[in-house]
Amino acid sequence: MELFLWRRGYRPVIVEEQPSLGMSLDSKVDHYMSQCQFGVIFAEGDRAAVQDGKSYPRLNLIDEMVRIRRTLGDRFIVLLEKGLSLNSDEQVTYVEFWDNALDKACDAVLRELNAHDIRGLDELESHAS
Repeated sequence: MELFLWRRGYRPVIVEEQPSLGMSLDSKVDHYMSQCQFGVIFAEGDRAAVQDGKSYPRLNLIDEMVRIRRTLGDRFIVLLEKGLSLNSDEQVTYVEFWDNALDKACDAVLRELNAHDIRGLDELESHAS
């Protein structure tokens, strides 16, 4: 996904790859999230929590969904690995993906970026010329 976005002129911010600058993890997430126009949350099966025989994204991802909604409103998407479930009260835009096959997910992210009129740098530069 990161390479897909870079090739289209977007500059993704992967929070776990950014310096902490002495911040707690929560502060770090909030800090970098506030610098973004759109968010993508990956919910992967190998990092799932199991409850009543169903697999759900871990609680930290649920927390990130709440925080990202507070910061970015509806300008985010959840990429949900097939086999994971979301609680019915978590009303978010999501798309399922299978075993790292992200074609459908990449298309969905691009559609959402376009719907929110968020353009990559390459596209902005071509319009400025």
